[in-house]
Amino acid sequence: IGTGPPSAPSNAVTPTAGPIVFADDFELGNLSRWTSVTGLSIQSQIKYAGAWAARATSTGTPRFAYKQLAATSTELYYRQRFYVVSQSSSTLTLGTFQTSAGAPILDFYRASTGKLCLRNDITAAALCSATKASLGAWHQLQVRVKVGAPGSTEVWLDGVRLTSISLSQSLGTIPIGRVQLGDSTSGRTYDAGFDDVTVGTSFITP
Repeated sequence: IGTGPPSAPSNAVTPTAGPIVFADDFELGNLSRWTSVTGLSIQSQIKYAGAWAARATSTGTPRFAYKQLAATSTELYYRQRFYVVSQSSSTLTLGTFQTSAGAPILDFYRASTGKLCLRNDITAAALCSATKASLGAWHQLQVRVKVGAPGSTEVWLDGVRLTSISLSQSLGTIPIGRVQLGDSTSGRTYDAGFDDVTVGTSFITP
């Protein structure tokens, strides 16, 4: 499988350079920048850029990693590139915002239909966009989460803001202290690649 073309630049926002609190382009050839790794691997077959990318291939076993951030924050942006080779009838979690103790705040995932969705783990509510992320292609996804009052989310797929899931919602008051890459739920079957993971305190430029 070859690499896909770069995503189109965003016309929906005016990017600003902001402090980066964590980044991994996987060019170390390992997953040493992550605090804990379960089942993810480094490979060179599916990659967006450079020589290496992460891959999650599962027939029911969780495949994920998490990063314990150096400081907590009430507002963070999480950008990643992902490539779904295959996915069963279950959902595929792409990433999660968590508290320092590992309690989930918000998951973002690809539904079996291809739609991009959010799950608010504070209210146990899920919301999906009509926009789909196709199989067999690289996509750029950026998710912003703000906890506290008022809480809110914003989502951009391939540079386009998804207005239906960019909205105010209650996300509790405990700040974000971890980010997760991949899916920690058992019983799901999928094959996906991840590249260029970046977490920052303002919009991350493409």
